[in-house]
Amino acid sequence: MSQPSLSLRLAAAGLLVIGAPAGLAAAPPGGHVVITEVVVDSGASTLEITGADFDFGQDLTVTLGEIGDVTSFCTADFTPPQTILCDFSGTGLPPAGDYLLTVSTGPGQSKNAEYDLTLGAAGPAGPPGPAGVLGFYTVSAVAVAAGGGVVETITAEALCGAGDAVVGGGFTHALEEGGHSMPQDVTSAPNGAGTGWVGLIQRIMPAGSSLTVWARCADLTP
Repeated sequence: MSQPSLSLRLAAAGLLVIGAPAGLAAAPPGGHVVITEVVVDSGASTLEITGADFDFGQDLTVTLGEIGDVTSFCTADFTPPQTILCDFSGTGLPPAGDYLLTVSTGPGQSKNAEYDLTLGAAGPAGPPGPAGVLGFYTVSAVAVAAGGGVVETITAEALCGAGDAVVGGGFTHALEEGGHSMPQDVTSAPNGAGTGWVGLIQRIMPAGSSLTVWARCADLTP
């Protein structure tokens, strides 16, 4: 009886042998390009990028925001801790501003790292924004006619607290008994500074006739 072939004997023993395609090497352990620190030397016009796995993947590419590809300025040292030194001494550092620095060794998330980089000194602090509204309240002011049977003007101004702003207002006019003329001039409006409300009425008014002006204020005081 002839002996079974080698492949049959391996199958009988429960072994399965699959040949790998020629030229296909085992993949290295996975990595992830990481930027841990960027040091800007304004005097030397250099950027030193520190991180890991800068040699993971394909060729190294460094980009700097709208400046674009700056790889030609950069030299990598893959000795841990890995660094990339970008030397701009011949041209000077890019203009001051905020840039997105990217180190890439190929497509895919694991082969790309980003870093928010600011070049140049920070600008002066901007003016503070408008104060928030803490609440609302109403204030009032009263003016009283002296009378005398002639056209008289009375006016009053209701003012908000210091630092607060007027958001509305109006007035009421109480004509004492014996008054009969039609108003000749009436004003109801915020004052020029936006801090209160002004009311005015002009007519023949008996003594004691009153003008009450009110203002609705926003409390902006911290």
